[in-house]
Amino acid sequence: MRKFLGRNIVLMYAILFLYSLRPAYGDDKDVLVVTTRGPASQGDVREYYYKDVLTLALEKTKPTYGDYKVMEVPAMNQLRDAFAIGQEIYLNYVINENYEDKFLNSNVAFIEFPLDFGLTGIRICFVNPKLKDEIKKVEDIAQLKKYSIGQGMGWADTEILRHNGFKVIAMQNYDGLFKMTATGRVDLFCRGVNELPKEVESFKAINNLTYDESFAIIYPLPRFFIINKKNTLLKRRIEEGLLIAYKDGSLIKLFQKHHAKSIAFAKLNQRKIFRLDNPLIQKLPKDYEQYLFKIQ
Repeated sequence: MRKFLGRNIVLMYAILFLYSLRPAYGDDKDVLVVTTRGPASQGDVREYYYKDVLTLALEKTKPTYGDYKVMEVPAMNQLRDAFAIGQEIYLNYVINENYEDKFLNSNVAFIEFPLDFGLTGIRICFVNPKLKDEIKKVEDIAQLKKYSIGQGMGWADTEILRHNGFKVIAMQNYDGLFKMTATGRVDLFCRGVNELPKEVESFKAINNLTYDESFAIIYPLPRFFIINKKNTLLKRRIEEGLLIAYKDGSLIKLFQKHHAKSIAFAKLNQRKIFRLDNPLIQKLPKDYEQYLFKIQ
């Protein structure tokens, strides 16, 4: 009984904490308020693009659906994000997340448009500086598997890499993964093409932080907007907005604004390419693949 009461008290305080973060929305009932997550840390720039995409989709549908306002809430881990969406802790909460088949049996809905055009699934890696020259000589996946890879706790990449036979060291702290790689506690920390170049700049204060220039790992990793299943009107609005923005070229323009420098930085045509399977998307239709970025 004490354990039961203890768990419920913890849950109650967790819910109250989340509600305490709920923003004030004002009195204008004609403005749709949409909330999304902010950066995970001061050096985290990953969310900026996705917030811009969400805003663009809402802007494109403004003539049909009306005015809107996008607000940020503090970043949370995946479990808290899922709880916040399922329990509707925040008003019209929309996040971007890598698709997994488990979404099919949950209380969330996903919008089947790859927000980053698959770029996050093209991985280039920070590398243990002591092993940088050695890893350049790797010629196949079997050789690459001898090296440890750091990843975030609960990230889809962690499960994908383990499924493909890699030794993965997972940790909760995002910033800590850069320090672990720079100090050699892990051999590689692989990031999306759209992530690593910006992180090189954001974490340049970390001594000896460096990256590999010899290979890329590629696996299908479609990143979708996720929303509460009951919020069908907002889901439809975002879907319509994304397609309008894609067809009129404004979404591609936004993608290039955020990622053209990163793609050039990666020099993918000069890297060895290692392809892996993603066991988490077996039930996902292939329609999204028409939008994927193609390596030249």
